[in-house]
Amino acid sequence: MKDQISSLQGDQALFFTFPNNGVLFHRVPVDIMDQVRQVTDSMIEKKFEGGIKAGYKLTANILNEFDFTKELAPVLLDYVTSLALFHDRSSQPHHIGQVTNVASTPKKFKFKDVWANFQLKHEFHPHHIHGGVYSFVIWTKIPYKLEDELATFPEATLKCASTFVFYYTDILGQVRSLPIPVDQDYEGIICLFPKGLGHSVNPFYTSDDYRVAVSGDVVMDTD
Repeated sequence: MKDQISSLQGDQALFFTFPNNGVLFHRVPVDIMDQVRQVTDSMIEKKFEGGIKAGYKLTANILNEFDFTKELAPVLLDYVTSLALFHDRSSQPHHIGQVTNVASTPKKFKFKDVWANFQLKHEFHPHHIHGGVYSFVIWTKIPYKLEDELATFPEATLKCASTFVFYYTDILGQVRSLPIPVDQDYEGIICLFPKGLGHSVNPFYTSDDYRVAVSGDVVMDTD
């Protein structure tokens, strides 16, 4: 930074962005995604009979939420760990050390829990945060196109029907929102983000099918 500033000449200008954290997107490997879908598809086929309800620990206004820690933690742990370490290397300042006071020791993670939301038309998940070190969402089934959803309210000045929204503060302390345009094209995508980052899921309107998302919280394994 010092050299960039001190070398400015004439009418040159330097736009400097403050160091910050971020979120990570990745396409889930096919073999892992197939196992995730087998679990969630089976639950729908069984009409949710025998499932372990997860709604008691969640804030969603969604009728069908089920815990899949036993089924999906072994499938996802190594993969999500690799993403967490990549996120940490890419972040300034490094996220894991800030949260856990761990400097250069090996990072070992485990899942606090893994669950799935089976969201129907008009259901939603209000602004909330997760615990742990990292959280993630895998968009497993999205039964609509974004353009159809946004057309539901054509005169809206902020078109955000069906979107996944992050909330953060900018360098002036103002709260900002970042809608993620999730639709059919996002099926099989994972988003990993630091714990404590506020987010919400807006309702959708153009499909009677389930929108399925698998989520989880990652903590440090101190055993």
